[in-house]
Amino acid sequence: MDRWCQGSILRDLFTYIFYLDENKQCLVIDKWHNNEWNCNRRRPVRGGIEVEQLDALNSLLAQVSCSNLDEKWCWTITSDQFFPASSIRVLLDRSMDVCRNTYWNKVIPSKVLNFFLRLLLNRLPDKKNLQDRNISCSSYTCLDCGFTLEDANHVFFHCPTATHVWSCITMWVCISLPRWKDLLDLMNWLASASPNPKKSLVLHCVCIATLWSIWRFRNDIVFQTGLFKKSYILDNIFVSSFDWFYARYFFV
Repeated sequence: MDRWCQGSILRDLFTYIFYLDENKQCLVIDKWHNNEWNCNRRRPVRGGIEVEQLDALNSLLAQVSCSNLDEKWCWTITSDQFFPASSIRVLLDRSMDVCRNTYWNKVIPSKVLNFFLRLLLNRLPDKKNLQDRNISCSSYTCLDCGFTLEDANHVFFHCPTATHVWSCITMWVCISLPRWKDLLDLMNWLASASPNPKKSLVLHCVCIATLWSIWRFRNDIVFQTGLFKKSYILDNIFVSSFDWFYARYFFV
C-alpha cells in the first residue's frame, strides 16, 4: 500500500489481485523469498481481468531489483545517504534564489531574522508591495525623501537617508563598502567579504542591524510614532551589533 514500486501504489493499480491476497498488511520483504516473488492467494487467479492484472503486475515487478539486506531509511540529499541536520539548510537554500549563509546566523535575534527573511523574499509591506496587492495608500512615494516609489531597494539602499547611514557604517567598520544596488548585491558581497569566520560574522551582524534600524526608522515615519528618530539610527546600529554579537557569540 506504499509507493515503493516506481512511485505507484500497487493496491490501486491491481485491485483484483490485491483482493485475492491473504495478507494485505504484509511488508515487501514478506513477499520476497529466494530471489523471487511469492504470494499467497485465497484462490487461484481466474481468467479475464484477473489474468490481465496478474501479467501486468509480474511485468512491473520484473523490473524491480531487491536485496536481502536489512531495510533502512536513506537520505538522498547527501552522498553517504545519512541524515545530518545541516542538510535541511542545504535543501532550503537550493529552493531560494538568495545568498546562502546570513539568515541562518544564530547571533541575530529571532525577531530580526524573521524581518530579514521577509526582506529576502520581498514580503515586507513597503509601498510598492502594497500597491501590487491593490491596497490603498495616501501616497506610494517614499515619505522620507518624497522622490520616488517606495520599494525595498529604495528604502534600504537608494534613499538619501540610507546612503548616508551606509557611508557612516563604512567609516565605523573601517572597510570600504561598495554602493549596493539591491539586497542580492549586498548578500553576494557578504558571502565573500572576509575569509575569517569571526570577522564575517561581525559584518553580517552589522549589515543586518543596519537594515533593521533603517526599517524601524521608516516605520516611525509611516506611523508617526515619534519613537525612532533619524538621529537614533546609527546609535541603534552600534548598540544592536555589540549586544547581539557579545551576548550570543560564545553560545553559538
